[in-house]
Amino acid sequence: MDGAGGGTREGGGKEEGPAGGSGGASGAGGEALGATRATATATRGDGGRGATLVAGGEGAGESAGVGGPPRPVGELLEQDPRAAVELFAECELLRAEAAEAGVVLDDSPESLEALDQLLPRWRSDPELLDHLGNDAGFYLGTVVARTVPGAVWRLGGDGTPVVLLPSGRELAVVEDGLSWAESGAPELSQVYGEVSEG
Repeated sequence: MDGAGGGTREGGGKEEGPAGGSGGASGAGGEALGATRATATATRGDGGRGATLVAGGEGAGESAGVGGPPRPVGELLEQDPRAAVELFAECELLRAEAAEAGVVLDDSPESLEALDQLLPRWRSDPELLDHLGNDAGFYLGTVVARTVPGAVWRLGGDGTPVVLLPSGRELAVVEDGLSWAESGAPELSQVYGEVSEG
């Protein structure tokens, strides 16, 4: 499977993933998401976190370009990487939490530092913590994939989206996001700093 920083051009060259913010969806995959909002969450079959992802939300199956019920995000990542990348970048709960604190999430490394400074009000609500942790992981992955040359989304061995780094290392961003939401460590900016240094 090609990395999911974008699609593949007919000439065989890899197409760059969408640059800039995650406001409006663009391109073929973005149009497939259309007006329907879908969310990406990571859960394990045993009730823990980390393996099976589903594109949810009203009409998510149709928004992913396939009629019928919502489908696993891993399947979306393989069949329509651009749509998957846009879905991962939405992070609506995290963006709302950040906006409440006056933090603008512009998909930049600096925004990760700002997130690290947020008061963790979500820790008293387990359901909110899980959703926010997922969003934090997908946001971290979005920043890495958009700003580290050669970094692309792909499916990890357990079916969870990870970011493949130029070194060949897989960055388990969802795990990092959940850990950050629970305890504040590792800091998102710290993870990014280690990755960007090579």
